[in-house]
Amino acid sequence: MTPLAHAQKSKYTTSEANASVVFHSTFEESEERKEDYKTVKVQGIFDEMVYFFAYTVHDGELDDKASLEKISLESFVGGLGAQIETNEIWKLKKTLWD
Repeated sequence: MTPLAHAQKSKYTTSEANASVVFHSTFEESEERKEDYKTVKVQGIFDEMVYFFAYTVHDGELDDKASLEKISLESFVGGLGAQIETNEIWKLKKTLWD
């Protein structure tokens, strides 16, 4: 039996999105600013797997949050050239609009 290599764990924390994520590798962060929002993407690669965390901060109030969530997900998946295998809603402590 061959022991598994131990991954270097790195913690990404953002007060802006009120979140923390532990990656099993080092990570890279990128930011893209548009006219009325910015998107932050954080990515780590370990054992040929890509781990990804992203959030978007909008400058104004959002009226139709459910439609925005769907559009954001479709845009994100399209940008990756991927398809959704499963989709589940996770409610951590709260959503930002609760």
